[in-house]
Amino acid sequence: MTLQRLVAQFVQVAFETQSPYTRVLNVKEVLRSAQIDKAYEGEILGMLQEYGIVQNEQRFLWLQWVWTDAGLLHAQQLQRDSRDRAKRDVHLHNALVRWAYENFPRPAGSVDAWEFVGSEGGWYRGTELAWDEVVAALLYLEAEGLVTMERLPNGSALIRPTTMGINFATGSEDLRTFMAKQQPRSTPSVTNNHNNSITVHGNTHNSNLASGNSNSQTITGNVNAHALTSLVSQLRQATHVLDLPTDDAQDLANGINTLEREGSDPHKGRHIWRSIKRILILAITSATAAGSEQAVQAAITTGSELFD
Repeated sequence: MTLQRLVAQFVQVAFETQSPYTRVLNVKEVLRSAQIDKAYEGEILGMLQEYGIVQNEQRFLWLQWVWTDAGLLHAQQLQRDSRDRAKRDVHLHNALVRWAYENFPRPAGSVDAWEFVGSEGGWYRGTELAWDEVVAALLYLEAEGLVTMERLPNGSALIRPTTMGINFATGSEDLRTFMAKQQPRSTPSVTNNHNNSITVHGNTHNSNLASGNSNSQTITGNVNAHALTSLVSQLRQATHVLDLPTDDAQDLANGINTLEREGSDPHKGRHIWRSIKRILILAITSATAAGSEQAVQAAITTGSELFD
């Protein structure tokens, strides 16, 4: 464990359990509540004092540790950050890939994701991350092609980084910047050869081709209507087993309706599908009925095969 993590944990617990109005900190009580070994007391207080978060003041007949004005503001911001779902997810997406890279057995082994929970990456801004959050992050990373995952009967999973995951983990960029620079997955393309031939690269499903000097060469590239209808039906069934926040539920319903109307265009469909998939991946751990997680995962698989 790092001293920085212990300091953030100490501040979180102190702010939640000690009255900010008196400003006085019961250091031993905070250490006990945070389950931090008292051997770290001096280092933690020394760092907090150096950062101007606490100070040692004469109160009545003895010295006491008290919050500074800047310290209280820092603690409030730390608490807000730690409760921000988006920031927690961003931390997990970055930390999990790098942790998997550092810990998977070479040359071709996998590592139990449960071990991540007790690692430094399993904490964010002084709070421990929940296993459900880790699972949701892994599903997202798997869908984005950064890790492979094998679910275990005990609820854990064996994971390992993909080639792209290794490329990210060995670099210095955050995941969002790294992914923005990746080439999009291949889409159908046509090379026109005016010597009576056409070379087609990629899937030509539902494509209209013509060759010859006097003909136009085109690919319509429409998504299979039956497959799209089946996906929309799967998605609507999946929404019934998710306990989503109102805003997310509305975004998901709107996305499915838009996919039904415009998904036959592969470019529009791919864009709409990615928005839907992100909601499903982040929400999959909220599935409430038996077998419901499998239903949601099946819809993700179907949509990925159609649009990714």
